[in-house]
Amino acid sequence: MTETESLQPSMDMSESEPPRLHSLSQDILACILAELNADSVLSLLSVCRSLATSEESLWKSLSHKSWPQIDGLALPHEPWKTTYRRRVAIGAGLCRHLDASADCIACLASCTRDHSSEDAMLCRALACELFAIAVSPAYTQMRHTPDALAWARRVGIILQEAPGVLEALSMWAYSLVAELETWYDAPAGASTLIDLRQGLVRALSGRSAVQVMADMLRIEAHAAPTDAWASARLPDAATEIESTIHSMAMEGFNMSVPLHMRPVGIPPHHVWWLAAPPMHRDGLMC
Repeated sequence: MTETESLQPSMDMSESEPPRLHSLSQDILACILAELNADSVLSLLSVCRSLATSEESLWKSLSHKSWPQIDGLALPHEPWKTTYRRRVAIGAGLCRHLDASADCIACLASCTRDHSSEDAMLCRALACELFAIAVSPAYTQMRHTPDALAWARRVGIILQEAPGVLEALSMWAYSLVAELETWYDAPAGASTLIDLRQGLVRALSGRSAVQVMADMLRIEAHAAPTDAWASARLPDAATEIESTIHSMAMEGFNMSVPLHMRPVGIPPHHVWWLAAPPMHRDGLMC
């Protein structure tokens, strides 16, 4: 072989290799495409005919990869491409919280109503998901989407069939009031003050979570279990959180939340977060 021949590229490998993207399984493709945004995935499908032929199944796999708990809220007759693109536009993370909150409520419905520790754990998990929805920048936009309507319908049906869910939530909300009342007997000290402040934030976040749940259920007028909501005393428990904070502030406790502990994005109408510190310097919890 001459030196010139050795420098010439070999032509019997890469040029004869067919594209192998189409040979990947749908699950692997979904994992790869999950790293792209919706527009990039759509562009890829427009130039790859072999992928386009399995487009619907691919978008379904991609949707389940992005939102593992989507099944309970997916619209039955909507193309998966439409579902995926809308959810990406709303916010993938926000939709995950939406799905997870509905699943928490379904899990609460399947538990026995013995006010067990499992109930309390599920209520805390639900509150975290609902509060994450509340502070999302896209929360207001999301409430006008088919996904929010599907959530309201699914949750409304669950609450009608298992009113014990609201009773469990009510007991959990009253436990937040009891946690606030520990301020009266708390010993002095910096570590104690930090614990009390964290309990205050939990109570405020729980109050916001109840509000989000109520607001979301109002999206579907027929889904809101108004009678069950009232009979479970959940509105009373939510009001009790607010009134306890207000009365303690009137007694001189500092029920304000420092800026470094206040979550970003709290809706303006969640006014229970806006307690001011005492005006006097010798306030009980300044």
